[in-house]
Amino acid sequence: MKALLLKEFLLLRMYKVWFIILIAIFGLLGIFVPYASLFIPLFLSTAICGNTNNDEKSKWTVYSQSLPFERKEYVYAKYISAFIMALAGVVIIVVTALISFLFENPLFDIKLLFFLCAVSVGISLVPLSVYLPFSYTFNSQVSGIVLAIVYFGAMMFLPIVFLTCIMGELLGVVHTISTSLIAMAVIIAVFLLSWFISVKIYEKRDL
Repeated sequence: MKALLLKEFLLLRMYKVWFIILIAIFGLLGIFVPYASLFIPLFLSTAICGNTNNDEKSKWTVYSQSLPFERKEYVYAKYISAFIMALAGVVIIVVTALISFLFENPLFDIKLLFFLCAVSVGISLVPLSVYLPFSYTFNSQVSGIVLAIVYFGAMMFLPIVFLTCIMGELLGVVHTISTSLIAMAVIIAVFLLSWFISVKIYEKRDL
């Protein structure tokens, strides 16, 4: 398992320049404009999708069958690496918030921090929860189309997000924080369900 996880993160090294540039730019912007930091987990999520594309192009699926691993372990490695990247996104947002507090940015408060963490987890895990089962069922092109539809659908629901923010302001800090925590719990549950489905698909897939 460690070797499979190492393989995932070695593939991510090809994006290291982009990681540094985007984290630096949007992390700095996020200190002054909180929502700008959400571009970071978005990029981390798409990087995992890039790994899946690279696996397909390099015929990794066929080659991997000669290695001493069970099929489910390949799926585990992909989902664990995705979860680690999601945690990294949350950590970056928290660090950005702490720096923002030091600058006494009036736009940042504890309610917004929890809300941004919930959105970050959603941006990181929800698209992958849809993308990965489709990539194991079909291929990266089909799952890429599905992923584009998911992102487009998310854009359509932005007004609901802003309405949630307004409701949070009206109902107070406790309700907002609890709602954010519940949202994160639901997102993680969906991610775990997707993990289970992907394992079943990959175990039965004709390679």
